Amino acid sequence: MLNDLIEASGWSNGQFLAISIMAFVVLALMAVVFRMLRIFRMASRKSRYQPNLRPLRRLRTSHEQGGRNGAGDKE
Repeated sequence: MLNDLIEASGWSNGQFLAISIMAFVVLALMAVVFRMLRIFRMASRKSRYQPNLRPLRRLRTSHEQGGRNGAGDKE
């Protein structure tokens, strides 16, 4: 039975076209599912990146300490 399905010598042009389209659809669906799984896995991961904002805060506060009244060092 499997040999009858695999043997393509008696297939018509329409049958070849139908099998080709079905094979393309199956491969395209597999590619889409694979990419969706990769996106979901990437989105579900816990973010390991934590920005270090302390140096920026220290830099900003050290510049602001010189003139608190908004006019700089002139009073």
